[in-house]
Amino acid sequence: MKKKIWTVCILFLLSGSIFAQTETEKTALEKAKTAEDNQDYEKALNWYKKANSLNPKNGNTYYDIAWCQNELENYEAVLKIAEAGIKIEPSAKIFTEYGYALYMLNRYNEAIDKYKKALSYNAEEKGAVKGMADAYFTNKDYAKAEVYYKKCLELGKDPKIANYKLGYIKN
Repeated sequence: MKKKIWTVCILFLLSGSIFAQTETEKTALEKAKTAEDNQDYEKALNWYKKANSLNPKNGNTYYDIAWCQNELENYEAVLKIAEAGIKIEPSAKIFTEYGYALYMLNRYNEAIDKYKKALSYNAEEKGAVKGMADAYFTNKDYAKAEVYYKKCLELGKDPKIANYKLGYIKN
C-alpha cells in the first residue's frame, strides 16, 4: 500500500513539474511577443531564448530567435540558430530567415539556396520570394530577378520596390 501511495505522490509531483515548465515556457513566449510588439527586439530575444531553453523542441522558437537576431543585425548568430532550428523542425520561415542573414552577409548564392529550400516548403513564402528576387538582382541575373519580382507583385510583397526593380531591369 505504501508503494502505491509513494508512486501516486511521485507521479503527482512529476506532472506538476511538467505543467510548471510548460507554463513557464508559455509565459516566456507571451513576454517575448509583447516585447516584440513594442519593438524591443533585445528583450524579445532574451525571452525567446528563455523559452527555447525550457523547451528546445519547439521549432517556432528557433524561428523567433532568428527573426530577432536579423532585426538586431546579428547575422552570424542567425546562421547558428537557424541550423539548430532546421534540425528540430525545418520550415519555410526558418529557411527564409537563414537566407536573409546570408544575403546581408553578401553570401548571395548561399542565400539563394536557402530561399529555394524555403520555397520548397511553401511556394508562396513572401519573404523568400523577395529574397530570391533581391539576390538574383544583386548577382546581376536580371532574367531570374524579373521572374521573382513579378511573383512579388502577385503576392503583394513590396510592390513599390518590385515595380522599381522591374523598371530598372527593363531599362
